[in-house]
Amino acid sequence: MSVDMFWRRVDPGVVQGLEPAELRTLVPYWYDDRFQQETTARITVGAEDTGALIGELLRLGAGDGPDAYGAWLAVDGADGLGGDHMVGVLTPEEVAKATEFLSRAEPAALMQQLRPKLAVAAREMGYKRAFDDEWAQTVVADTQDLTELFRLAGAAGEAVIVAMVA
Repeated sequence: MSVDMFWRRVDPGVVQGLEPAELRTLVPYWYDDRFQQETTARITVGAEDTGALIGELLRLGAGDGPDAYGAWLAVDGADGLGGDHMVGVLTPEEVAKATEFLSRAEPAALMQQLRPKLAVAAREMGYKRAFDDEWAQTVVADTQDLTELFRLAGAAGEAVIVAMVA
């Protein structure tokens, strides 16, 4: 199983009324010329093969308490993400809620605390690869990049497009 996730900051007016296929064109993929430029500019974040694990780390870290909604929003809560095109949009209000949770989450500490549970989740998701130190570090780094993207989007009142490639 492989789940790549992409998040892109965008002015909310740009995405208003767009169809999923149109939204998809706004999010660069690994081999798109824009991807590296937008990553460097902290407009886009990509998580290769760690998207579902980032979501699991955040959800486990949030638990069933008041942070659960913000954790869910950051990875899986974009309106339209569950559709055929696997692309959706978080409104500025949803971005603010996710940012609020992410600003308190500490990915490295969560990984240290929850790594055994994340390893079980990876197996249950169908990953064949062992959940080793390198993979755990990649999930933490990707989560930190995601946190920074949401911090910037929240501060600017932006929407975030979320795209999943499985």
